[in-house]
Amino acid sequence: MNKREQLAKYLRDYPEHEIIMMYSNEASDHPYTIGDITKILVEQIYSDESGRVWLRNWDGEELAENMRDESADEKEILNKMNKLPWKKAILVYVDPALSYEQEEKR
Repeated sequence: MNKREQLAKYLRDYPEHEIIMMYSNEASDHPYTIGDITKILVEQIYSDESGRVWLRNWDGEELAENMRDESADEKEILNKMNKLPWKKAILVYVDPALSYEQEEKR
């Protein structure tokens, strides 16, 4: 299944999920650039006070470790994590593409 088909399937299967574009933080000389979809995930996300975005299934252990400083009890940490304002999302990762001319030649 190509990325377009995968995204269409997720949009049909998870209509209540927010669509969030994830892109690299690389600087560019241009206000807009062409990008390629490199990965699509159905995930739950949480943004903390510092602006860091946590992915529940990818960053859960690291988040729990950060919360462990506040409380050593596993059950309490899990309870705190479950109470965070997790948002259901379809994450679409976009990376810079080849130039348009190079893309046409592929």
